[in-house]
Amino acid sequence: MLSILRFISIEPVVFFYVLAIFAEYDVVGDLFYVSKCIDHLKLNATDQLHLCTEDLKHNKSSEISNAVSKEANDAQKIYNGILYATSIISSFIAATYADRQSKFWPIIIPIIGSAIVQLFVLGSLFNNFSDEIPFLFQSNGSFIIFICSCISGITGGTSTLLASCFAHVAEKCPQSQRTSRITIVEACLFGGGFFGFTFAGAILRRYPNSLNRYNLNFGLFLTAHLLMLFYVIIRRRMFSKPNQTQSSQVSYAMLFTSVFRTITRQRVYRYQRRVICLILLAYIVISYWTVAITTMLFIYTRNLLQWPSWKYSYFSSAKFGLCGIFLCLLPIVQYLLGIGKLAIGSYFQKPLNDGTLITIGLLSRTLTIVLIGLSSVASNDLFMILALVSIIFAEYPIPAIRSMITKIVEPNEKAQMFAVLAAIQSICFFTGGIGFLAIYNAVLGQIFSGPGWIFIIVGFLQLLSMFIFWYIEYLLYQSNAEQMSITSRMPNTNISELEQNE
Repeated sequence: MLSILRFISIEPVVFFYVLAIFAEYDVVGDLFYVSKCIDHLKLNATDQLHLCTEDLKHNKSSEISNAVSKEANDAQKIYNGILYATSIISSFIAATYADRQSKFWPIIIPIIGSAIVQLFVLGSLFNNFSDEIPFLFQSNGSFIIFICSCISGITGGTSTLLASCFAHVAEKCPQSQRTSRITIVEACLFGGGFFGFTFAGAILRRYPNSLNRYNLNFGLFLTAHLLMLFYVIIRRRMFSKPNQTQSSQVSYAMLFTSVFRTITRQRVYRYQRRVICLILLAYIVISYWTVAITTMLFIYTRNLLQWPSWKYSYFSSAKFGLCGIFLCLLPIVQYLLGIGKLAIGSYFQKPLNDGTLITIGLLSRTLTIVLIGLSSVASNDLFMILALVSIIFAEYPIPAIRSMITKIVEPNEKAQMFAVLAAIQSICFFTGGIGFLAIYNAVLGQIFSGPGWIFIIVGFLQLLSMFIFWYIEYLLYQSNAEQMSITSRMPNTNISELEQNE
């Protein structure tokens, strides 16, 4: 039992944080929709909420429904823009600090900031105890959520916390175990998403006509953040560096610019800088898959497939659950391959390398999102079920990419590279959400089944990133051959020192 507890480090933090944040994003989207609906219908009592939760499309004109959807989407874009703009800047600064000092503050500050947000929202929900609509849902109440997004972004948000957590894992484990350990953390991310979407969807469905749909959800999020605070504080020692007294100092200006120097500076071995740039380029293409299957999928299922919000939440929870389960299985498969248990003749005699995992995952991503697109083209929900079957390997590329890039950069650059990856996801999420929505609206007016083709195009773009990674594998092979050649000419004492440093 004690050995298992020693093995667990940052995983509970990732699990509970993602549980709260991903579910919060879903609930905030519903909150925007309901508040805009209340404003349009001029409601003045909470017992009329059913007109805006389940019954708007059935009892009111489609004109009102479309106007409410558009205004809610616009509010969501403002919310995302504030959050991403502030969190990218703060995450770069926090990542540089995490690489040179301790990862304790870059992990705990985003948790505190997010907990303050939950308290702020709960306070605005309980601003009165009558049947009147709280100020949060009135025409000018949306600015409260925008303030909350600013607080989350300034304190680091998801970008800072996850970058620091992945860097902590990469720093504490050797290269041979890095992919498996990062995969476990990635599985916790999806496990948190699964339970977060499940709980949020269940509460939204259980209380369709009451403010309890928000009170209970934000109360759940606050509880998760308090548990994380307690855990991080009692395990503070694990975030300290072995040589923390000799940690490198950095100027205030370098806190921000150091991230860019990490990407552009010349590396020791040939092709390494080119490989880093190509990985980031391919990661941009990969990230737009995530954009399409989150931002666009909510609009897509609600407007075209006529799904209620709880059904979308259950689909999202199933997606996260399946991806998390198969991420958990990957370290087991890696271990069995490593000891030869799964070997068949001359095949499967060693763990799958990062390039193979990326290829498997990108093929899974391509098939999944193409099937989602076909569900509207064929007007059949069966393709959505098939998409859940094909999605099981879709997240394999992410831990493999994280592991691959940590084997190239220096030990004091890992958090910064993870912050860059998180920034890419944020930028893609924001620009992709706006761009895909514009395409959605433009094509919808021309061809009824048009929006499905957005998913199909994004799916085939995943194949482009797969070809990029095949080229990256070739460059890494050349770079590793050069390293082996140099190492073979070094004295044995120097080789030992290199191994110890690694």
